[in-house]
Amino acid sequence: SSGINAEYGIAALDTILLDLEWCMQQGVGEDPADTLCLHLTDLANVLGVLLSCRVPHGSAALDHLSRVIKRFYNTFTMFVKYESNHNHGILRSLEKLAKLVGSTTNQKLYNFLIYLEQTYGDDKGKRNASVIKRQAVSVPGIVYAVEQCERNLIILTKKSKTVDLMEFFKRSTARDFKIETAVLEERFNREIPEAEDQDQPKTKKRKRAGKSAENGA
Repeated sequence: SSGINAEYGIAALDTILLDLEWCMQQGVGEDPADTLCLHLTDLANVLGVLLSCRVPHGSAALDHLSRVIKRFYNTFTMFVKYESNHNHGILRSLEKLAKLVGSTTNQKLYNFLIYLEQTYGDDKGKRNASVIKRQAVSVPGIVYAVEQCERNLIILTKKSKTVDLMEFFKRSTARDFKIETAVLEERFNREIPEAEDQDQPKTKKRKRAGKSAENGA
């Protein structure tokens, strides 16, 4: 039941993020911008809960969660870029959102990457090449989205000259992201050929066995 609830939560978060992206693409004023930022803060809290769930490895829900994580950071980046292009000062709500993402969401995301790495380590004998390949693509994409978000927060901070939006973003966490991604990529590259071998049908062995029997006769 917890898995089903997580799937509903992931789907709902994805839908709301799509709506927010659409709103930002239409252009917003200062007050609506504050409202959008408050919505993003709520979504960051929801994402934090979902990142703490142990979604089953190889499930469609885990693939969906990986896409939603990337979408959240892309949406956050879109909002930061919008704020950077408008000279109405940094919103107080944006300061709070940056603090939440930097101090909480990023750490939970890092723990999520550790969970992925540990899951592959504990899943020997049940590996699937297609699953590993999907994660091999999604994990670097997530880390890139986080880096772009941080990059634009730095740009906005320099423009404002009053508020440090990166105050709660630990550079050690960003470094750990890259280290954990490197560990995952190494494991992916090592396990994909092994998993593909496991996925191959065993018809060839049967043919050889048949030929040996014929030769013996």
